[in-house]
Amino acid sequence: MSADLLEIDELGCSLPVRGEWRAVLDGVSMSVGAGRTVGIVGESGSGKSMLTRTVLGLAPAGARVTGSVRLAGEDITSPGPAVQRRLLGARIAVVFQDPMTALNPVVRIGRQLTEPMRFHLGLDRAAARARAADLLAKVGVPDPDQQLRQYPHQLSGGMRQRVTIAAALSCDPEILFADEATTALDVTVQKQILDLLTEVQRDRDMALVLISHDLGVIAGRTDDVFVMYGGRLVERAPTEVFFTRHRHRYSAALVDSIVRRDHPRHGEFRTIPGRPPVPGTVAGCPFAPRCPAAGDECRESAPPLHQDTGDARLAHRCLHPVNGDPA
Repeated sequence: MSADLLEIDELGCSLPVRGEWRAVLDGVSMSVGAGRTVGIVGESGSGKSMLTRTVLGLAPAGARVTGSVRLAGEDITSPGPAVQRRLLGARIAVVFQDPMTALNPVVRIGRQLTEPMRFHLGLDRAAARARAADLLAKVGVPDPDQQLRQYPHQLSGGMRQRVTIAAALSCDPEILFADEATTALDVTVQKQILDLLTEVQRDRDMALVLISHDLGVIAGRTDDVFVMYGGRLVERAPTEVFFTRHRHRYSAALVDSIVRRDHPRHGEFRTIPGRPPVPGTVAGCPFAPRCPAAGDECRESAPPLHQDTGDARLAHRCLHPVNGDPA
């Protein structure tokens, strides 16, 4: 297996809006190594979920996809139905934010877990059901044999999310996307789910992509951080470096907005003024309308990717970066 399990090169996705094409994803390039955990961060509307769906071949109907996606060297850009059925669940899997939309509400849990295993792994009904019960036990669902007979609405939100994780892991994928998988859960259950994903990733040596608007989810759990804004990748860095040596002004604003233990009890929370732009509607740097350091040049054209001369893992798109010159 190559060092870069997933390779995304200049990936773009445009949608027809009022008779013209609007780029909701614009030239995103990144890679995920086998067995690595990466985090993709950014506010709601920054393009994180669109990136996930485009990589999985689930871009909206009528979308125009450019660039390329390779999984272990195989080109999976815009896969046809047959290729998509072969890939999804078997080699690449996803856990979405809302388990009630990820699970079929009128189909029992057992059938939803066993059907992919029978299709991808060729198991018979009894073997698939035994594997499903074992998976539920491993993800912390009590009395798995009983839960297999339940419908999704009969389980709590945390249990439903554990079921979706079991479903995602059922065919031993090489890479798992967790797209805001804990956002709808309370803090205690959120930590349990994140700990579970981390444990499973290590046990299986599986690549894991954690997608979140919360930097607290990414810190301490990932190897690398990719920051998205306005449908573009604006910074990348190893996690241990990102929180102290980030360069892009948007990254700095995200880090400054983290609530810390040493924050004064009655102090003012730091926020980012304004709202994220609609992807594809800004000619220059998408963060320019909210950036205190933006100049005319930032608003006129999109900044190129500046790669750190001393460390190829560090790169950003900012003409007025934090702590130094852009190059």
